[in-house]
Amino acid sequence: MNWDDTQYLLALGREKTLRKAAQQLYVDQATVGRRIAILENSLKCQLFIRSNKGYEFTPAGYQAFLAAIEMEQAALTLQNKVKGFDQQLKGDITLSTTDSIAIDFIINAIKQLRTSAPEIRIKLDVTTALRDMTQHNIDIAIRNIRPDTPGLVTKLLLTSPMGLYSSSEYLHQHGYPKTSDSLAGLDLIVHAPMVEKSPDKLFGLAIDKAKIALLADSSLLLRTSIKNGVGIGFLPKFMADIDNLVPIFPEKDFNSNYEIWLVTHADIVHTARIQMVLDTLSQLFSVKAV
Repeated sequence: MNWDDTQYLLALGREKTLRKAAQQLYVDQATVGRRIAILENSLKCQLFIRSNKGYEFTPAGYQAFLAAIEMEQAALTLQNKVKGFDQQLKGDITLSTTDSIAIDFIINAIKQLRTSAPEIRIKLDVTTALRDMTQHNIDIAIRNIRPDTPGLVTKLLLTSPMGLYSSSEYLHQHGYPKTSDSLAGLDLIVHAPMVEKSPDKLFGLAIDKAKIALLADSSLLLRTSIKNGVGIGFLPKFMADIDNLVPIFPEKDFNSNYEIWLVTHADIVHTARIQMVLDTLSQLFSVKAV
């Protein structure tokens, strides 16, 4: 099984459909099907069966998939080690983060790097998903959850308490909440995964009688909606400060902190261009530390 075969096996095994595997590999569906058939013929065994869930592994196919993962990991380890020898301040760096952090911090970091290291080019992967850094060839990630994957180096960039915030416009129109125990009757903007985890309360406050105006899947959408007077919502203090929002129940401790972690690969952490970007990011976040 060569490297090309490995890529087709991994793509179909992970994506479960020819269409999605083809999109990942930038080929057509027929090519994926043909390459898998050729691989099955060369190995003289069936690797997949078609089900209502898509393409599922046979026992032999699953063993081949595990072997393909090992080949992929070995290739990426070699790639990262080669990158580690590069001590020039030049080249591409893929950085994964959220839209909100990209706007608040990464753009300024890129602006600084244009002066200090103009031959470094940042490729931004903006997403709310926690990317698999190895699978997506990501050099640096900025996350609000510390990963525990072996081979990654992490650094806590910022810790900020969570609070409830509103725009002045919204408070002027609707008045200040009368009780700190309930959000009854208020227009609430919520990070969608938080409601899925706890449909009745958020950070200890009852929301069953609140009017949920918006379920947002990104922090940028959440805070922009609050800033524009759509409703009130929970945000880290540093984000609320950036947007000049008004704290609701500022005396209340919601007993929750928002963390931002800087993550990279141990194999490339001492590469000159990686270290330059890490240092630039660390300095920018230290200014906003709360």
